[in-house]
Amino acid sequence: MLLLSAYLRPRTFAATARIYAGAATSALADEVARIQSTPVLLQVISNLDLGTKWGEKYKEGPLAASFVEPLLRQNLFIQIGTANLMEIRVESDTQAEAASIARELAGIASATSPRDAKGNRTLQIVEAPSVVGALTRSRKARPFATLVSAMGISSIVASVLLLLFVTLPQKPNPAPAG
Repeated sequence: MLLLSAYLRPRTFAATARIYAGAATSALADEVARIQSTPVLLQVISNLDLGTKWGEKYKEGPLAASFVEPLLRQNLFIQIGTANLMEIRVESDTQAEAASIARELAGIASATSPRDAKGNRTLQIVEAPSVVGALTRSRKARPFATLVSAMGISSIVASVLLLLFVTLPQKPNPAPAG
């Protein structure tokens, strides 16, 4: 069953942009929070017209930014590395989209970052987005995982319950009288 699930899962690509954070190490968490904030994500959604693009992709018509924002947030990962280097990673079902979102997010993050004492922006793009090939195991949330999380049970318990539900014999419908 796991093999079938891995086969049916759509391919996922990731793009990573690297940003140097000249800010003090204690301020890096604030920068990460700012990059993931609603105003920054809404700017990315607007600049790239993701509501229209994703609406067409999912055959839903234009999607509201309030609907697109959580989808974008779910595919965004930020890590702080050594020497104040931040990696902004975006996952998508196409290489081009992952790269364009990572590029736009890094650009907005850099352009809106505070200035240091010398007047320079505290975030500077070090490396433009590089696309990683198709991911074999994505961290992207799946509907089953989201449902399990919302129910507040572990995935193992949910898998066992699902397996029991699928394998239980079904009761036959009573024959109609007459």
